[in-house]
Amino acid sequence: MITEWLYDYEERMKESKQIASIIDIKPNSKILEIGMGSGHLAHYLLKQGHTVFATNDIDDEIKDCHLNPYAHAISWKYEGTKTDVKKLQCFCEICNEFGYYDYIIANNNAMHSECGGEIHKEEDYEHLVKGLLNITRVGGEIWLGFNPSLNSEYMKQYKISTPSNLIGESVHKIERQQ
Repeated sequence: MITEWLYDYEERMKESKQIASIIDIKPNSKILEIGMGSGHLAHYLLKQGHTVFATNDIDDEIKDCHLNPYAHAISWKYEGTKTDVKKLQCFCEICNEFGYYDYIIANNNAMHSECGGEIHKEEDYEHLVKGLLNITRVGGEIWLGFNPSLNSEYMKQYKISTPSNLIGESVHKIERQQ
């Protein structure tokens, strides 16, 4: 099992470095990765000195990636407007209080209906974005990448171009202004 997760480790680390570069992640950031998959991006970001929280819809997948150090695991699945996004807010055990993320990243995410995911309506995207903004610090950024390409009227306002498809075929950048 370990070899499966570590397959093409060097290539995945190069991709992770490119993603971090495209996003221009500032040092010592608090980051949430939604849908960490095999964990390579979270692992890379941890090795760069960031605090990383990461989700998968099955908790064991986070712990079984065998890429040490591990991200703070949150078992979570987005299922539209009924989903509690606030559950993703990070908790600082040192301060004993909830905090906010500098960056939230969902790269190559497959949660939209075009690929069998849970997001079917425009309200679902709006609920997700507003929920994520509530757990992002002022000045923080949300990067949502979707594969296959996303076709949403609501999300068009956030769509940007990136130099590659590493984050997704459709990339959306949302900044918290206030």
